[in-house]
Amino acid sequence: MGWKSRLRIAVGVIKGLQYLHFGCYPQVLHYNVKPSNVMLDVEFRARLTDCGLAKLAPDSSQTACYNSPECLQNSSSSGKRQAEDHGEMAKASSPDRGVKEALDKSILGEEVEEDEMVMAVRIAVVCLSELPPDRPSSDELGLMLTQLHSY
Repeated sequence: MGWKSRLRIAVGVIKGLQYLHFGCYPQVLHYNVKPSNVMLDVEFRARLTDCGLAKLAPDSSQTACYNSPECLQNSSSSGKRQAEDHGEMAKASSPDRGVKEALDKSILGEEVEEDEMVMAVRIAVVCLSELPPDRPSSDELGLMLTQLHSY
């Protein structure tokens, strides 16, 4: 699967989360976003599935709808460890340590695509910031990804 398809999927997931968080009432928190819970239609548009852990958000006029991953106390230890491993891998791929090493070499093509892939890894690293206020909102994340040339 090429870069453009992967980017389209990532944007689709973000748009799905934006809808759950801000577009429907009551708001829904998914709590289980992972690759196996993303279905693709024939045009590779992402559809979020398996909302088994989803919770209805409190009245949005009184509270924010976001819960950071570290607030999930009931997650399994293996799932938590896997998320930590991915976080550490992405942080190790910071620009100072050769972010290009984190790219999927099998889809490298044009230089513009490679630059976008590097930018996407940098965006992912920001999403893994230790402090929740340092992470982009889903609105900001959607805007960042849709501004990439290939989208």
